[in-house]
Amino acid sequence: MTRFQARLESIPGKSAPDEYDSSNGLMPPDNFVVSRNLDGDPLSFYGQLAWDRSPYGTDGSGAVLYFDYWRLPYSAPDIPAALRQMTPQRSALVDEIRWLMFVLIYLRTDPLSNATMIKYCTMICRLAAVAESQCATLEQLMADSEAMIQHATTYPVHARCLSPLLQLLRQLGQERVGFKVVQARTISRIAAIGAAVGHFQTPPLPTRIYTHVLAALASELGDCERVIDRILEMLGACAKDKLLGRSRARQKDLGQRRQEARPDFVEVLREYDLEDFWARKGYGAHFQSLSALLTEIMGACALQIQAFTGCVTTKSRHCRIFAWRK
Repeated sequence: MTRFQARLESIPGKSAPDEYDSSNGLMPPDNFVVSRNLDGDPLSFYGQLAWDRSPYGTDGSGAVLYFDYWRLPYSAPDIPAALRQMTPQRSALVDEIRWLMFVLIYLRTDPLSNATMIKYCTMICRLAAVAESQCATLEQLMADSEAMIQHATTYPVHARCLSPLLQLLRQLGQERVGFKVVQARTISRIAAIGAAVGHFQTPPLPTRIYTHVLAALASELGDCERVIDRILEMLGACAKDKLLGRSRARQKDLGQRRQEARPDFVEVLREYDLEDFWARKGYGAHFQSLSALLTEIMGACALQIQAFTGCVTTKSRHCRIFAWRK
């Protein structure tokens, strides 16, 4: 019997996920717990369409791995909508995405940061979209040197993430990953394509477009500023009560009796007078939309900081608010 523990940068409280026993089969069951909160309650299960890895970060930021690769770029995550759009082909590809992410979490010798995991998850989801368009599997695509080089050539920025991902999987080997990836010389070619990206010069934005971006950011943040106190109050209430805002089905999973059910997310939005705001912004009335909204707000704040200071992305997302109050 071989057991593996998740390789994590930090395991605060009782948040350690389940141990993986490879003797029970290559892939874990859908009810395998891949993350827990600080009290030890399950946050995410293997069979879900998203894994919340927030407890395991070292910078205090939230981190959710989403596997709905067919979601439109830059659109907010909407798990119920993604499940409605599921097809047999997508289900099979999601199974492959889950497994590859699981391999990176459990079968490496050293942990990857949440940021790196999100980067690799995004890359694998991009490959899944390519695989769907070609009626192929990820296993077939990632073993096809011609297809991998073509993708890197078409999207050279992706090559900077694709080459280390393929290298990681190649180092782990077929026995652990479950299939072979492209050869080392192909990975080297992809790495060279990615390295060349750094020599490209990005043209400046025209003034009228830059002005439009600044105006859009200011408008978006202005809308949020008018309701942010209520949003944070709602967030605090939901954080204190693990049932508040969750769907009836989720509350039942957590052992809550039907007659004692707590308000679901629609009722919570109504209580904090946020229904109109949620609808106007196009968010689904479900609990996951709260984290999606906050992520977008933080992203808009970071962009505004970058626009006026020239601060790089990594710094703008971690600066302390009091540093910008002058």
